[in-house]
Amino acid sequence: DRVTGWLNAEQRPLARLGLIYSRNTYSGKIQLSPRQPRVVCNTITNVRVTYRDIQETILLDYNIMEAGVRQIQFRLPDWLADANILAPRTRQQTVTPLDGEPFVRVRLDLQDAITGQYRVVIENDRAIAPGRQTAPLPWVDTGTVNNRYVTLENAGRDEIVIDGTPGMEAVDRQSR
Repeated sequence: DRVTGWLNAEQRPLARLGLIYSRNTYSGKIQLSPRQPRVVCNTITNVRVTYRDIQETILLDYNIMEAGVRQIQFRLPDWLADANILAPRTRQQTVTPLDGEPFVRVRLDLQDAITGQYRVVIENDRAIAPGRQTAPLPWVDTGTVNNRYVTLENAGRDEIVIDGTPGMEAVDRQSR
């Protein structure tokens, strides 16, 4: 109770321990350890089919809590190796093919330790090819995935047929 009078109201929940000494011959050592960040990500993939091409846009919406991160990693399908990746406060971006897997690993080295909301946007346009097309779903390596969404938009004359969606369910307009 003696210590809380010295602290501001916003500092009081952060105080873990208060020590009192009756003599003036005291000393001590403090060892600091960094907090571990808690990272949660929502992914939204939008696929827009036009007359001539398929326009893919992926949003990775990170929420970084309790500590900052200096690096973000995720995997994309290998056809997105040359996609345009828009990420603020990035110092370096590295795209590495994964051996034996149809994915590339993207590593974003950030300028500073980032907390709060951080968004990465991936944009790619590709020509329409005959046969089945796949919506690109990213795999998040930094943090855990809260929700994954895929939207399909038809701006062309052909019909879009959804063929097999294992692990996914349709969302209607009334869903939260």
